[in-house]
Amino acid sequence: IEYRSAQKHQNADGLSRLPITDSKVPDSYSEEARLLNLSQISALPVTHDNLREKTRADTVLSRVLTIIQQGWTTEAKEKFPTFYRRKDELAVEGNVLLWGTRAVIPNSLQPQLLEELHSAHTGMVRMKSLARKYMW
Repeated sequence: IEYRSAQKHQNADGLSRLPITDSKVPDSYSEEARLLNLSQISALPVTHDNLREKTRADTVLSRVLTIIQQGWTTEAKEKFPTFYRRKDELAVEGNVLLWGTRAVIPNSLQPQLLEELHSAHTGMVRMKSLARKYMW
């Protein structure tokens, strides 16, 4: 190892300083994300079809689903502030609303899923951990 003063360092080449012009996400990444989301949904004790149907039947979630697909308006921002605060984290996969990788559970399915969580008798901490991992 040989000492060189900082003024003689020329480590950065021209290509490392160029801005990235193509911000498009590769298709392989999109496919991987889609498969991850679907695997998270399939881990729930309800079927994907049932979750999709109940989401469409839920007045709030069906509207939020449509807003996410069409874009947020000022009216939607005021009507659904809880969802608007998380708008950058919300996604739709197979007509199921996701917050990150967690499925947003319609009110009609919440009692069934809570019963399923309680039936495992894993304790309060583990039960909450499971619920937070897969659903919102």
